Amino acid sequence: MFLWNGEHALAERAAEETISLEPFRETGYQRLMRVHAAAGNRAEALRAYERCRNLIDRTPGCRSIAQYGSGLSGGTEASVSCRSRAEPSGE
Repeated sequence: MFLWNGEHALAERAAEETISLEPFRETGYQRLMRVHAAAGNRAEALRAYERCRNLIDRTPGCRSIAQYGSGLSGGTEASVSCRSRAEPSGE
């Protein structure tokens, strides 16, 4: 809603709050990327992408369900799948 109204600062804060509440949901990062892209700040959008990718890369048992970078082009909503260390991997 904030982005729709051109309120980029409020949209950024809302996306950051979403990320802080649920850091393993890609939708928060996608929203943050869209906010920065809409504000013309592609470097910050790419930084948000890297932030999400690095979190997943550093977390054992996690993999992305969506293709990275989709937030910049209006891709689908997605989340991250993280397997508990206690679960057998089946691999």
